[in-house]
Amino acid sequence: MIKTTPAAGTSHPPEKSHANKIVHLDRPPSQPQEVVFIRDAPGLGDLVSCLGAIQGYRLAHRAARILVVAPDPILTALEHHPDVDELVSRREDAPPGCHAILLSNPCPASHYEAAADQIRQSRVELFAAAAGVQPEIPQLYITQKEADWGEQWVAEHGGWPCVALVLRTSSRWRDYEHPRGLAELLRDTHGRNVVTIDHEQSLPTFPATQGLTIRQQMAILHHADLVVTPDTGWLHVAGALGVPTFGIFGSMDPDFRMVYDVPSMVYVGECPLRRQYCNYAVCCPKEQIQPCLSEQPSRMAASIDRMLASLLRKPREAAIRLESAPGSPGIFVEPISVPRETVYVQAGGGIGDIITTMFGIGCVNPTWLQLNDYRNEYPNARVIAVLTSHASNTQELLALDERIDAVLTYPWYPPGHPDERSWQTLTEAVPLECEGEFRAEDYEIRLSQMEQEVADQVLELEPIVVHPFAGLDARSCRSRHGAASWPEHRWAELINLITKSGWAVIVLGRTEWGLNGPRAFRQDSIEGLDYDEPSLFNFVNLISLRLATYLSRHCAGFIGQHSSMLAAAWTNAVPNVFVYPTIWGEGDEKSLAKDGGTTGTWAINEPWVRFFEGAPDALAAVTPEEAIDQLRAAIRS
Repeated sequence: MIKTTPAAGTSHPPEKSHANKIVHLDRPPSQPQEVVFIRDAPGLGDLVSCLGAIQGYRLAHRAARILVVAPDPILTALEHHPDVDELVSRREDAPPGCHAILLSNPCPASHYEAAADQIRQSRVELFAAAAGVQPEIPQLYITQKEADWGEQWVAEHGGWPCVALVLRTSSRWRDYEHPRGLAELLRDTHGRNVVTIDHEQSLPTFPATQGLTIRQQMAILHHADLVVTPDTGWLHVAGALGVPTFGIFGSMDPDFRMVYDVPSMVYVGECPLRRQYCNYAVCCPKEQIQPCLSEQPSRMAASIDRMLASLLRKPREAAIRLESAPGSPGIFVEPISVPRETVYVQAGGGIGDIITTMFGIGCVNPTWLQLNDYRNEYPNARVIAVLTSHASNTQELLALDERIDAVLTYPWYPPGHPDERSWQTLTEAVPLECEGEFRAEDYEIRLSQMEQEVADQVLELEPIVVHPFAGLDARSCRSRHGAASWPEHRWAELINLITKSGWAVIVLGRTEWGLNGPRAFRQDSIEGLDYDEPSLFNFVNLISLRLATYLSRHCAGFIGQHSSMLAAAWTNAVPNVFVYPTIWGEGDEKSLAKDGGTTGTWAINEPWVRFFEGAPDALAAVTPEEAIDQLRAAIRS
């Protein structure tokens, strides 16, 4: 008969007011002769997490004989573990008279998570607390024979660099929706050998582990350069084996899942409801994949490849043979400790100011340009981009940037305002300080696959980008307070003349900015354009800010207002002509030199820049022919 010590208060979840307290089991005798850990419930990941308690117990009771009860076949994962003396698959097979620690039915971790308003502890910590010991990082072991077999298997199935991709979890709501697309990108675009970890051959053109035992799959993971996995048991197996891990998460907080001392990176899909982390209270039936795990794989594949490239520059330490555990020969992969730090880069002002900062123009410390080198050096760091702006769509610029883990948007306040940096209270991140330490590299806006195809097609025509709109009302072609800049009919004449001169033209801009902004309820095109002209591409209100920025940076020439897309053109020295009004309202006189701002004036003396500055009457007198002549002069320069 096994003597069990029930968990205190585990007949029902603790009250909500105690939601963040751990449910403890009563401690066993101070020096027990024999103890059995009972985790006879399905779940490979939970069984591995229990090792944190088992290893901690061994440190506290070195003379005790430790048994583990767990179901087949997941029980085999614990074979050859030096802290486990015996494995049994049924409670009744455990020796009579030993002390039992129950880690299932009831499960202390499940009780805590069911009652907690917010999960703040990992299951490794919860299981250890239930056993009354300090948690240890779980470790798994394989024998030398198993390691040799795994090496041969990988060599015969594509070799290295090898990415082991876990295709599914035990619960549909934690699955990633596009594993095939991710596998194909890693193999076909990035040139990596992809081995799929699954119980069936669901991707026929990839090596797969269907039909193999848990021990055999552990041996294969041991020889993978990187394991890519959603939130499932293989994530814990890889971490406990010391294999670098890339975790794919949605509703669950990865900080309480990826607790292993290995190089790691996480990809958290964006929640359309802004509810992360909702943990188990997901927004769709659990038989369905959640929206936060439905993103296309292009950005994720780029992040995986960057992490793998960094790991290949710094090979893992060789396996160390253990001889201190008689009867349990095996090898343990020595983990590499890489600190996980959260840092931020910041840009603020209008969209043009943010674009200028991102491309390193006028920056004293060009940290944005050093992000590539920083991420290569610290692939498991978490980077937050802080955008302080009066514009509502700035986050579009970074939506596909694999260097950025999260974007924090916050209102812009002028320098010296008491709330100028109040956003810092929302994050515990530290500023990225890497001046002189990391290499600055050229930066480019990341586009989706569809956006890149559109850009490639239209840029083959070497088009002229025309941007007649502006966020500031006085600079736009549709000022609500009367024409201050070039009026709309002039822009229509200009665009039609450019197309008739043999150039292709892209018209960019947004005519709406929320329901109450200066562009609200505007039309979505310039009146008077010849839309039958095949070389005219009207993209007004049709494309993202990132694609508009990309086109403005790579066109043959640019004509527009003194606004955001002009700033984009300047970052790549695109020949350009712009208009700057000097009267913004009744009696409100401005000048470009005095009021244009640092990011709006740094290039005005460059030979590839031309502009018209003046009062409304003077600007209205400028003909489209003059503007085109100035653009030709800028291109020739």
